[in-house]
This record gives sequence, C-alpha cells and structure tokens, in this order.
Amino acid sequence: MAKYSRTSILVFFTSLAVVPANAQSEEKEPVTNPVLFPDCPPQLANRGDTQPFSTEPFNCHCSAEARRLRGGYAYGSGPYDGISNICMAALHAGATGKEGGDVRVIPGPVQESFVGTLANGVFSSDWDHPSQFGSFDVERFVGH
Repeated sequence: MAKYSRTSILVFFTSLAVVPANAQSEEKEPVTNPVLFPDCPPQLANRGDTQPFSTEPFNCHCSAEARRLRGGYAYGSGPYDGISNICMAALHAGATGKEGGDVRVIPGPVQESFVGTLANGVFSSDWDHPSQFGSFDVERFVGH
C-alpha cells in the first residue's frame, strides 16, 4: 500500500475545487465608462442639420482629437465666442482634461467682445468680432 504524506493529500484535495458548470476560463474585458453622448460639434456655429442652432443647453463628448478640429482655437474665457472650438474651450474651462470627457454646453447671447486668458494649459484669445452664433459656456457633465 502506498504511503502519502499529509502535504501531498492536502495538495490533492485543494486541487479538487468545485468549478461551476457555467464558469468560463476566458478573461473578461475590463469595463470602461462608455461614451454617453455624441461627439461635440467643432463649433457652436456648426452643429449641423441634425442639430440646428438653438439656445437650449446640450450634452456632448469631447475627445482629445476634437480639440484639433477647426484650428482648435478658443476665444474668450467663459463665455466663449460661438466660433470657438467647443472642446478646446472645455479644456480651457477645466470641464475636461487632456483625455477629453462629457460636457454640457450652454449657449448664450451675442457679446461685444471676449477676453482671452491662460487657464489649464490653454491660451484663449481676445476677440472683438462677435459672431452671429452668440456665445457659450461649457462645464463638466455630472450625472452619469
């Protein structure tokens, strides 16, 4: 009759762990926060036919790449001129980080001029040619 040490018996019984029938050996993908909103238009003025100009606030997603669209300029310091790149303004305002994120855009009235500043690593420009598309503020979307 074979002799077994306590350790070998313990190892044997430990290896007999019960595995549920529906368990899979594949590793699951990590869960990331899904993008909830459509990409932000480059400018308030360019919301397109599907989103005509409106004074109603709207939510959208800024990607890091979106800051480079339409030159990536921001005019003003909140409010921003309507021709400003929404995602560049969002970074300037601290509504997103360099990686982007979901924002709320709040359209406003036409302003006579806009004063630029340096904020969050972004220089915004002075602007004294108000656009027909008014102004906007942008803030971080909270409420996922």
